[in-house]
Amino acid sequence: MVSYEHWTISDIVEILKKMRDNKYDCIIMIDGKRGIGKSSLGAKIAYRLGFNPSKDIVYSREDVIKHYAKSKEGVIFADEFINVGYGRDFWESDQKTLIKIMNMYRDSKNVFIGCVPIFSQLDKHFQSLVKIRLTVVDRGIAVVQRQLSSIYTHDPWDIKNNMKIESTWLAKGKTPQYQKLTTFVGMLYFEDLTENQRIEIE
Repeated sequence: MVSYEHWTISDIVEILKKMRDNKYDCIIMIDGKRGIGKSSLGAKIAYRLGFNPSKDIVYSREDVIKHYAKSKEGVIFADEFINVGYGRDFWESDQKTLIKIMNMYRDSKNVFIGCVPIFSQLDKHFQSLVKIRLTVVDRGIAVVQRQLSSIYTHDPWDIKNNMKIESTWLAKGKTPQYQKLTTFVGMLYFEDLTENQRIEIE
């Protein structure tokens, strides 16, 4: 992934298309507080990839499994993925089936976009499948993150370490220093959905 600080949706889409060219799926997670634009960001990326709101939005684990198994070179948008991939549901049989499906069909060249309030609450197996993490920190602003390039770590998103890094600026009341996070790639700036897009999705 390219390392520069100012990103646009076009940059994200370009990377996703390259992944598709390499015949692999790409799983993106968008996290952040409620009401600050996670769904809007996910939809804007999805629209650039041929997203059809009438058939490509999924809400339940069962819907995700069905859509993932039959879709090729498509877009799957799980706006409330926390209902699907929440960590404490790991031992449910459908949860295991979904993880298996995502691994089995990883060469279908799909783009899967999920929105969650708290990334660290996702099942660890889901976390490891995520290629791009976008953390929305304010309206129109997200932190672009990627996994650590390590062959030994059990925590490729370095969550525990990054929590400590974040706590240092929170404790001192400093402006967030996202560039100090070990998974930081850059800042993404994006606009809201158009009126027509919002109507279509709603």
